[in-house]
Amino acid sequence: MGLLDGIKQLLLRTGEPTGADPSAGRIFKWVEKAGNEFIYKYKDENGVVGNIGSSGVLPSFKWMLQGGWKDLPSNGTERFSYGRNEGDRGVTVMHDGFVKGLSVRIKGSRNSGSATFLICLNNSLNNVAGQRVIIDGSTNAEGGIDGEKGYFIFSPPLAYSAGDQLEIKAVTSGWSPTSADGMALAYMEDTI
Repeated sequence: MGLLDGIKQLLLRTGEPTGADPSAGRIFKWVEKAGNEFIYKYKDENGVVGNIGSSGVLPSFKWMLQGGWKDLPSNGTERFSYGRNEGDRGVTVMHDGFVKGLSVRIKGSRNSGSATFLICLNNSLNNVAGQRVIIDGSTNAEGGIDGEKGYFIFSPPLAYSAGDQLEIKAVTSGWSPTSADGMALAYMEDTI
């Protein structure tokens, strides 16, 4: 038996295991040796086992990063909160992949100024045309539908690598109202 042969790698937990099947609610991948060839295999959360193939092409998993904020500042950079902790700094990704899009919803309408919603990759703002949502009151704003919401499908998608840190931030200029709360969703696809 080779080093890779039959060793399962946990990719994702989708639920709690049951007494009858301790691997229920988990997605695994592993490699099995068949003669001189290595076969990539997977087991999904329902216990279904299948071959990915020997080409090394693995499936992708889609997920979302949701963040929110309270009181968007008039001028500055606002860090989003994730879960219960306002000091959270986003997530560290486990696999290579892409940010495919970003959706924003603000509670209340914009009165003045602009807000640009961005993905921050490894503590660096990614302020690139085609990979952000801008709400500024104009009809041609990137992804801005009106004064309170917007979405944008990234073109090209923003690539990230295993171990990278991702978070969502807002950069404002003359923004009003400063009492605007809201949330954003980043759409991700990991290549496994």
